[in-house]
Amino acid sequence: MSKEKNVPEGKEFITMSGKKIANLYELYDTLIEMPDDEFKHHVDDSKNDFMNWIEHIIDDKKLAEKLSPLKSKEKILDEIEEHVLKASRQQKKPKREEVQIVDLKSANDTILRREELTNKERSKEFLMGMFMGLILGFMIYRLFFL
Repeated sequence: MSKEKNVPEGKEFITMSGKKIANLYELYDTLIEMPDDEFKHHVDDSKNDFMNWIEHIIDDKKLAEKLSPLKSKEKILDEIEEHVLKASRQQKKPKREEVQIVDLKSANDTILRREELTNKERSKEFLMGMFMGLILGFMIYRLFFL
């Protein structure tokens, strides 16, 4: 099942507070906002409800296996984020000169991946910075020393 595709109706994950989650993006969004006591209701030393849902409903055994030993919200968020980023990179490889931005979250709440710049773009930015530094240095020199 695709990371952004919703699970069938009736298979959503329902949190302790009653919120329905239909895909990994929504799970990520919900975990960010979820209070610690609610998180601990779903994840403790004897269970991990999120891992079970991902394994049996989302049908992502690899991610479920990675989440199995994790008990902290931050580590689970990190693993979900890395998993979705990796899947997105495999689906669409950017052209050398293209800047890639990966949408991790649903609707208007997104996480932006850092830009991947080519060597040519890095050189251009470096030279532009050097040029601006020289101009600024010259102006300061003239202002204070002449």
